Amino acid sequence: MAGGDAHTESATEPEAIALNPALDRAGLAAAFARAGRLHIPDLLVAEHADRLHAFLNGRDFLDFARAVTGLDDIAFADSQATRYAAPATC
Repeated sequence: MAGGDAHTESATEPEAIALNPALDRAGLAAAFARAGRLHIPDLLVAEHADRLHAFLNGRDFLDFARAVTGLDDIAFADSQATRYAAPATC
């Protein structure tokens, strides 16, 4: 690997995290213009949200979070932002 770029020499590239293609971008933009903030249920494709949740709760990320914050008692990462489905409305 001398002189080479480790990224280009990787045998397998990790699969990207994808946004849900059904998102209504115009509707979200209008909601943001009204409120100045957004709540976006199902932001990611479901399987990608599950993968992100698993990553955030894996040993590497939790050890990183503990080291950065100095909080040794971090037990899990809240993934509400990664996989949240709003309750059905009547």
